[in-house]
Amino acid sequence: MGHKPMKTISAPPLTPSNSTSAELLTPEQTAKKLSISRRCLGNWTRSRVVPSVLVGRVRRYDFAKVKTALEKFEEKEVAR
Repeated sequence: MGHKPMKTISAPPLTPSNSTSAELLTPEQTAKKLSISRRCLGNWTRSRVVPSVLVGRVRRYDFAKVKTALEKFEEKEVAR
């Protein structure tokens, strides 16, 4: 008795139009886009002012979420 060959299924290529994940930036890229130092970004990350994710052992930032978090933080600080 022979074995039937396995069917191969291919997923569509991952392109910006069908991608559901946001672009994740390095700490250096994020700090540069915010015009702050990397140390300041690290402080904000440790104090949970800005969100980040660990991908393995490296930290990455979703810039849209970072901007939203900073806007909310600023509103909260102004209201004080």
